Amino acid sequence: MRVRTFVVTVFAVAFCSRPLSATNEVSVDFNGYSDSAGVDVLYPSVTLRRDLRPTTEASVRYLVDAITSASMRSQIDVDGITSATTRAHGGPTGSFDEVRHEWAGGVTQEIGSRNTASANLIYGTENDYESVSVALAATRSLAEGNAQIEVGVVRSWDEVTPVTRDWKRSKDTTNWSGSLTQALTRRSILQINVTHTAMNGYLANPYHVVEVIDPAQREVYRLEERHPWTRSRTGVGGSLKLSTGERSSLEFGYRWYGDSWNVGSRTLHGGIHRALGSADPIRLSLGCRVYSQGRAEFFNAFYTGDEAYRSVDGRLDELKSTELELQASMPATMLGWHADEGESPRVSMRLVWYHRKTALPDWHQRSSTLRAVVFGLGFRYSY
Repeated sequence: MRVRTFVVTVFAVAFCSRPLSATNEVSVDFNGYSDSAGVDVLYPSVTLRRDLRPTTEASVRYLVDAITSASMRSQIDVDGITSATTRAHGGPTGSFDEVRHEWAGGVTQEIGSRNTASANLIYGTENDYESVSVALAATRSLAEGNAQIEVGVVRSWDEVTPVTRDWKRSKDTTNWSGSLTQALTRRSILQINVTHTAMNGYLANPYHVVEVIDPAQREVYRLEERHPWTRSRTGVGGSLKLSTGERSSLEFGYRWYGDSWNVGSRTLHGGIHRALGSADPIRLSLGCRVYSQGRAEFFNAFYTGDEAYRSVDGRLDELKSTELELQASMPATMLGWHADEGESPRVSMRLVWYHRKTALPDWHQRSSTLRAVVFGLGFRYSY
């Protein structure tokens, strides 16, 4: 079981807000993640988009998320837990520690010449987690196509059933988002984004173990993680895209984030985009992202057992991270694929290097540094 609300929200809004195209499309993606903490993830997916009518498009998607994790394979006893099952750890039950299946489907409808509306249903399941999400989005074009407003909402209902406990707990999440995209000049575009998320329910990780120091008894106990049952999150960001020629552009962005757990962050990102060729070009992108975050108000170096909340989730610690990303896409014909008239198959590649430094060492790896690599390979066939 992992916190995946953000991932589902991003996918749902992007899935909803995709503009209508004049062609049908099949896309196959194979993505992976590997880090220095012993977490490896493979997540292939298949997406089909098809025009039902000139103004209506239907979409379906299937994704498999297969995970191996060193921390989930560890057997760490927790003291004073009467709800424990006979399972000593969160995995594995097979080749992977976790395997998540996700299905999604939706419809995008063009309304008049300037509006679109979308609705999607997303269902995900694994051995200790189940999620249902409904995503709605709408866009409106303004100022003769020089501006666009988009609003969206994603509502998720999750059930957490850890294999090491005999209880079931729920988590409900509502994410609101809005954006304004405005062409400032013929060579510049400004976009402003606002998000707000309300979370209620079980927000901790049942597989995390917190060491509690009893100064009176001079003993150390291992207890479950305990987080507040509500969380409110707000983010405001903007990006500016500048054309530096007919085939190149620059992008700069900033995002502010704050929440009710007193976690605040700042993100700076920049990118260079370049097209090579003429009719069906090769597209290259190089990006950099710098992130800094403050610590949650209840996240401490050690606990005595008297605290209302306790956590070892490194994502709640004070941290700084750097991310470098390289993307490339090209016509599949360059790799020997034969395309008939009206077909436009493309191949895309993605490579991300990630480095994170937290103020405190990780509870399991005992290291404050995390290094990760994300890779992706995609194929899109339009017809």
